[in-house]
Amino acid sequence: MAKIRITQYLRPNGKKAEIFADIPDELKGKADLLAVSCEAVPPNNVMIYAHVKGQSEEDELSELAENGPGENSPTEALIRLIKRF
Repeated sequence: MAKIRITQYLRPNGKKAEIFADIPDELKGKADLLAVSCEAVPPNNVMIYAHVKGQSEEDELSELAENGPGENSPTEALIRLIKRF
């Protein structure tokens, strides 16, 4: 597994924090080209955003995940999002 850096926007004021996520090694090269961020969305979801570094955020893609384990966990949603690029 490889680690990638994600910018997390914290509630209630959007303060930024750096977090790390584990992804499969084969996605690391693609993930390194992306700017990835996330935020909690009530009641129990996480929105994950990504766009190619240096390109407009208007070209950003997103995935909505359930905050917990399972096939729609934040990690699984992150993997799906990276594969879309």
